[in-house]
Amino acid sequence: MIRLRDEIAASLPASGPLRITVVRAGGLGDTLLVMPALQLLLEALPRADLTLIGSAWAERLRPLVPFPLRLLRFDSPLLTPLFGPPGSEDPTGALSEAHAVVIYAACPDENLVRNARRACPGPVIEWPVQPDGAAHAALHFARAVAHAPGMHALPPPALHVPEELQQWADGWLARHFAAPARPVAVHPGGGGERKCWPAQRFARLIQRLDGPALLLEGPADREACRRVEELVPPGAPLVRASGLGVPQVAALLARCRLYIGNDSGISHLAAALGAPTLAIFGPTDPAVWAPRGPQVTVAGGERPDDLWPSVEGVVALLPQRSIRLRPGRPGV
Repeated sequence: MIRLRDEIAASLPASGPLRITVVRAGGLGDTLLVMPALQLLLEALPRADLTLIGSAWAERLRPLVPFPLRLLRFDSPLLTPLFGPPGSEDPTGALSEAHAVVIYAACPDENLVRNARRACPGPVIEWPVQPDGAAHAALHFARAVAHAPGMHALPPPALHVPEELQQWADGWLARHFAAPARPVAVHPGGGGERKCWPAQRFARLIQRLDGPALLLEGPADREACRRVEELVPPGAPLVRASGLGVPQVAALLARCRLYIGNDSGISHLAAALGAPTLAIFGPTDPAVWAPRGPQVTVAGGERPDDLWPSVEGVVALLPQRSIRLRPGRPGV
């Protein structure tokens, strides 16, 4: 039985529509990490009318979300007054018509929080947007809405690729690979260079794969993908996927036998889709930021003084039953 925070539970009417608004801007991974909080609200309140004020990434993710969710863009001109001086109007009704509002904010005194407290007739829960490092980020965000004692209390990720997108992915793979393929997806970019495993190690890993690989390029990954492509010998069965939207990338991930990537939004997407996911971590803490999913493995440095895992360290974590490998020489 899910127990909502007392402030939320006490504010809800006994009958009629329930309106709850959650405010969370951020990237793709940030949006996916707040999904358990939304799922907890809907599990406890199946008749709730839930609104997410999120980023453009939330808008791109929306076709994959299988539960009712109203979405408003954080940067929409309609919401501009809410970031103005306290007392500004709420033209969307997202705050003034809500029974409760949850805002993940960097500062409790920012104008949006003040306007929400003025406009919303019920409680406004302001919650730190940055986890304190004592718990996983998904659990940190979930505790803003419910009493969640541990990760076991969180619902599993809930993303779904619609049938038409599944068919599109089948056609895309058939056009780009010489034979019907379930490639290994590799994403060498994301989140800034400091969070990216070195390109030469990605290239060596791809060379170890005895089968086709799909190189995923996000909006900021062009240089990372270029470096990997240059380091992979010509003729390798490597196909680069660029210029695709989040739903299309998700559809391809759902058709891949494995995904390998950094601490990035695409890694969170793969994990949430249920794809076998190997997430490579360096300077960030997987105890806080690891992707959530039923088949997630985390690779880190093999020794306490290693920032990154070696190629052989990552190879050792690959699912041997489904991934064929070429012999390789030991190295970094």
